[in-house]
Amino acid sequence: MSATAQRTVGGRETPRQVAPADGEVRRLAQRLPDTRNVVLTYFDLDRTLAMPGEPLRPSVSSMLSLLQRGGMELGLASGWNTPYLMGVARGANLENVHIIAENGAVVRHPVSAAPHYINRRPQILNEMQEAALEKFHGRVWPQGNDINVTLKPTEGKYFSPELKDEIIKFFEEYIGKHQLHGFTVVKQHPDSVEGIPDRVGKGKGVEFVMSHPEWNRLGRALRKEEVAAVGDGPTDESMYEKVGLAIRVKNGVGKRVKVGEARVLGMVDGVIEVPTAHDALALLLDKDNRWHAQIRPSEGAAA
Repeated sequence: MSATAQRTVGGRETPRQVAPADGEVRRLAQRLPDTRNVVLTYFDLDRTLAMPGEPLRPSVSSMLSLLQRGGMELGLASGWNTPYLMGVARGANLENVHIIAENGAVVRHPVSAAPHYINRRPQILNEMQEAALEKFHGRVWPQGNDINVTLKPTEGKYFSPELKDEIIKFFEEYIGKHQLHGFTVVKQHPDSVEGIPDRVGKGKGVEFVMSHPEWNRLGRALRKEEVAAVGDGPTDESMYEKVGLAIRVKNGVGKRVKVGEARVLGMVDGVIEVPTAHDALALLLDKDNRWHAQIRPSEGAAA
């Protein structure tokens, strides 16, 4: 019987049939990531494990717990600061969770929570934050970050399009005026605008943890194939470059999926694309790699 995958037609996901496994597909499977090798997985939060401003659904927490009980170390990698992410982990009853906060600026040890700062906060960011708070007085508040500058709306969960455009314009003009080379403005989230200094990214945080034996239970440096990353947006791309199994969530959280029934939309530039976070979790829990059958040989040619 053929396996079923998904393709997008007219904005809707519809099943696609994939040919049964043959010699070519088996050779492809040897080049694809093996979930049995993964000992540490980092997850983005907003629009991956949860929608912005919402808690983790019980089904998501349950599947994360299954991964952890099976021996996998878990990490959260997000633009949120450390206290927020630690609260998310506690709320999901997850222990010893790796934290990459502020989109990679701060890494926290999974047991001691001791911080490692990828880059120190330059004084110019303090000045930029003060200038922004003065300009947008009463309309924004600053997330309590160690490094990055993140502004949130004071009224409602999300920014109005007009206010968000004003803030983005302010950030970009400030960057240009002060020649802040390498400075990045993260603007895809509806509830925040974030300024990130040079040499900061989630991939930098993942790279640091992989190269430091004291930051994982194996007590040695981690190989690329032993680490996975699950995300949805541009700030997750730097993680994909560092890990052996990269998964991109296309349509939010979705509904619970049984292990072995993860839907795969395809593979793009070595990144596995799935419809929902539940599909990503089901894929990671599948130690038989049944999802391999949904990858076309042409997609996995460069895997």
